Amino acid sequence: MEQEAKPGFFKKLGLGLKDFFNPKEWLKTLREVPGLVLALITVSMILMNVLANKAILELPIPNTDTYWLIQDAGVTLSWVGFLAGDLLTKNFGAKNAIRVNLTALIISLFVSAMLALVGVIPGTWSPEFNYADPEVAKAVGDSINQVMGNVWYVILGSAAASACGIVLNNISQDLILKKIEKKHGNRYWGYLVAAAASSFIGQIIDNLVFAALISIHFFGWSLGTAFMCSLDGAILEIVIEMLFTPLTFAISKNWDKNHIGIKWIKQQETVKENQ
Repeated sequence: MEQEAKPGFFKKLGLGLKDFFNPKEWLKTLREVPGLVLALITVSMILMNVLANKAILELPIPNTDTYWLIQDAGVTLSWVGFLAGDLLTKNFGAKNAIRVNLTALIISLFVSAMLALVGVIPGTWSPEFNYADPEVAKAVGDSINQVMGNVWYVILGSAAASACGIVLNNISQDLILKKIEKKHGNRYWGYLVAAAASSFIGQIIDNLVFAALISIHFFGWSLGTAFMCSLDGAILEIVIEMLFTPLTFAISKNWDKNHIGIKWIKQQETVKENQ
C-alpha cells in the first residue's frame, strides 16, 4: 500500500492560516478567554496611541547626533499587552493568545479612527473655557484635537509594529515554555525565563518595525538612534514587565486550578486527533 505524500510547507502554511482565521474558532477563543483580559489589552493599546504624543525621556549620546534612549509616555502601558499575552499563551496557547491580541488591536484601530473623527469635528473642548483670550483658547483646542487625532502614519505604523511583536512574542514564548515545562515542570522561574526572552524578542521587533516604518522616514531618526532606542526601549519595557510576573504566574495557577483554558484546549486536541 502506498503511503500518502506528506503535505508540503506551503500547503501546511495554508491549512494553518485557514484554521487560524476560522471565524467560528476565533469566536470560540473570545468566548473562552476571560473578558477582563481582552478589555485590559484593548484599553492599554488605545491609551498607548494617546500617550505616545508625550515624550518623557530624550537622552542623547554626548557630542553626537545619536540618541541612546527616546521614550514617549506610551511606555507606561506598552508592557501590559505583552504581560497579558504571556498569561494567555501559558494557559491558552500561542494561537489563541494571538487571536485575542489581534482582536484588541482591531478594536483599538476603530477607536483611534473615532478619536480622529472627533478631532476634526468643529466644537469647543472644556479646557478652552479656562482662557479669556480667544486665540489662546483656540490654540488649546487645536492642540487637543491633534492629540486625539494623532496622525495616520503613526497609528498605522504602530498597528503594523504591534502585530509583528505580538505574533513573535506569543510564538516564541510558547516554544520556550513548552521545552522548559517538559523538562522541569510548571515552575515560576521557567515562566519568568520564557516571558523575559519572548517579550524581549517581541518588544525589540515591535520597536524596530516602528522605527523603520515611521521614526526614520517621518521623525528624521538616524539608523544608530533607531537601533539604540529600539534596544534600550525593549530592555526598559521588559524590566517593568518582569516586576509583575509573580502576579501573572499566580493568576495562571489560579486558572489551572479552576480549569480555565485547560478543559477547552484538551477538547480541541481531542477533536484534532479524531479528524
